[in-house]
Amino acid sequence: MGNVLRNFFQNNCDDNSPNYDIFIDIQNATPSSEDSTVYNVVNGVLRHSSQIINDLESYRGATNEIREAISQPSNDYQQRHTWREVCKFVMILKRFYEYSQEIENVVPQLLYPLCIGPRSPVEHCESQQALIRQFAEILHFTLVFDDLKMKNPSIQNDFSYFRRMLQKMVQEYHVEDTVEMPMDTGNRMSLFYASPTPMLKMLSNATTKFVAE
Repeated sequence: MGNVLRNFFQNNCDDNSPNYDIFIDIQNATPSSEDSTVYNVVNGVLRHSSQIINDLESYRGATNEIREAISQPSNDYQQRHTWREVCKFVMILKRFYEYSQEIENVVPQLLYPLCIGPRSPVEHCESQQALIRQFAEILHFTLVFDDLKMKNPSIQNDFSYFRRMLQKMVQEYHVEDTVEMPMDTGNRMSLFYASPTPMLKMLSNATTKFVAE
């Protein structure tokens, strides 16, 4: 991410630019009238970040149920019970993924006012501290989310089991309790959770794409 941010500012800084110490008033930074629309949009997404982190911290997964289902392949009750439990957790994983898409969508909106105009990066940081703070909050959320995700192997195991068993549970067990998920969404979620740091990868890609455009 450091390389992404360096690329982000490189058009306005050369190798001989001096280093600056910039004070950002985290507690009292407020958006200007011209930044208020973007600020409110981003704030509408960020206000859910604490709940996402809380839900991830309490994510226990269906590891035990999956283990029982694998060890008892002929036990109809166990197969159905495990499936119900897995679907509960996949719904949570789907919500995490959808939230990552919300962040990805607002990142360009947040970066645009921090780039336009004749002001230098330092001047942007000094005059648009509310937006800078929001970008810092996104970075903080990203790092916390990915740290928790890396420590919880149940996340990827639950989703892998869901993808692997979906067709069998529908066709052989005729289950009605499942998670509505188009094939392309399932594929994107698989790629998302396959990364050890999915939020950072998403944020890095979104930032790099913005810089390129």
